[in-house]
Amino acid sequence: MCSSERSDHERLLESSTRAMTRARATLLLEHPFFGTLALRVRFHADPTCKDLWVDGRTMGFNPAWVSLQSPACLIAAQAHEMLHLACGHHVRRKGRDPKLWNAACDHAVNLLLSDAGFTLPKGFDADTRFANLSADEIFHVLTQLQEQNPHGGAKRALQERETGTDSDSGKDLGGDAASGRGDSQKPSAATGKGRLGGAKERGKS
Repeated sequence: MCSSERSDHERLLESSTRAMTRARATLLLEHPFFGTLALRVRFHADPTCKDLWVDGRTMGFNPAWVSLQSPACLIAAQAHEMLHLACGHHVRRKGRDPKLWNAACDHAVNLLLSDAGFTLPKGFDADTRFANLSADEIFHVLTQLQEQNPHGGAKRALQERETGTDSDSGKDLGGDAASGRGDSQKPSAATGKGRLGGAKERGKS
């Protein structure tokens, strides 16, 4: 790597780290619940990830992705990761499909953050048809959709329902999902936990 390329890389790393630090400071001031949790993890620049991830000790971030986000979106992104931890999503998968589990957790977390007034980054999953459902319930629905549409997957099935091209588009997404709404309640100091890379299971990458 030549000196100019190394310099560009270093500048990106420094600027993205500053942006992450400022976002955490604002999160602490404006949303102490999330901010206090964020102070417990260390930042780690990870250009191999898509955006952010957290494992309970570390919050990884892609410097290039961070550089493209507004301050409000970075604040929401960090709150997203902290809510994954507060809900224990990184330790609750228990053998379930990791992709579907992460998608279910993202919907649950992002709907809560959207209701709380956070500005979510573009591309965050927050389907309002899952409102008031826990991550476990959303996973149940996504699993059913995956089984009904094995080639297109759950995401395509959701899109078909949204456009009305699916024969079951009028059905309630909640269906007969298993009970348990632990993620559907707004966070409080008593609950005290990423897409975005999702919450990584402890001890796993």
